[in-house]
Amino acid sequence: MKVANPISVVVVDDSAFMRRMVSTTLEEDTGIKVVATCEDAREARENIRNLNPDVITLDVEMPGMDGLEFLRRIMKLKPTPVLMVSSLTAKGTDASLNALAIGAVDVLSKPVGANSIPEFGRQLREKVRLAARASVVPSDPVARMPPPAVLPSASSGLKLVVAGSSTGGVAALTAYLEQLPFGAPPHILVQHMPGNFLKRFATRLNKGCRHNVFEAKNGQALNLGDIAIAPAGMHTLVMRQDGHPVIRLSEHDMSTPHKPAADILFSSTADAFGKSAIGLVFTGMGSDGSVGLLKMRQAGARCFGQDKASCVVYGMPRNAMAAGAVEFEASPPELADIVWSFFKPSPLKQGEVSGGIRDAIR
Repeated sequence: MKVANPISVVVVDDSAFMRRMVSTTLEEDTGIKVVATCEDAREARENIRNLNPDVITLDVEMPGMDGLEFLRRIMKLKPTPVLMVSSLTAKGTDASLNALAIGAVDVLSKPVGANSIPEFGRQLREKVRLAARASVVPSDPVARMPPPAVLPSASSGLKLVVAGSSTGGVAALTAYLEQLPFGAPPHILVQHMPGNFLKRFATRLNKGCRHNVFEAKNGQALNLGDIAIAPAGMHTLVMRQDGHPVIRLSEHDMSTPHKPAADILFSSTADAFGKSAIGLVFTGMGSDGSVGLLKMRQAGARCFGQDKASCVVYGMPRNAMAAGAVEFEASPPELADIVWSFFKPSPLKQGEVSGGIRDAIR
């Protein structure tokens, strides 16, 4: 059965085998149509200009103009949802993370051996469908007026910040951490991403920002300036020991579609830290985080979400807001200012509103 308006896709890869496999795999879904296959940036540029596809799949490593430079040009001249298709090499993984920071919607590892092709195909179709619904966010920050001063005053005693993100999270978390001042409260971050990408993501953040960023380890105590990235394949929870956060990793499924899951982290934070924590939910598909964030808010924690205008996929924040778990939405840099305002609050006279988010959040 033909679908009325199938998702149109341009496939870009220098390998003829990959072009055929990606095209054949995508068109197993009658709601997706490959309108062109291209072996380099020059050919792709013409087809994208003429065909105006809904989604582009793009190889990271190509001869001539590589995938990253071509992606930069796409984002500048004709912003379009782009899915990067990457090798599992360290070079390919680093390039994919750069692509996500530039503006790619998502990344998918190329299959290794025939046995991995069916799973690759399933994920490819799923990610293309998701990319077609994504909002391509400009890389330049959007100027916004400060939010209304309707929230109560900041309270002392903030011990921990926890956050969850998925599609678009690499750029969002990077923007958030770049804005967060040195010596911030400890953080635990859940980002839905394959394990090999998570490890490189932690390394990338550690090199590129002022904080101590690392992959979380079982039994690890967190200090000021520590940013722990939840590892793939297991859940990350937090305990309270002598008033300080300590990480606990668990391989138990706990009936969640994601592993790690923001809901699991948030729920444990509500139990261990109550009003001494802040919960954040960033861009991503689905509803992970909604249940746990609501539990945090009911325990007295402050809970915020990324706003629709800055989200690649306004799914997780929207569902958290609908559940009553989010009290306020803002862009990632503004969320960093909000967190800092609670950690290092400055005096604010009643009724006073300055031009900065720190004052407006009171």
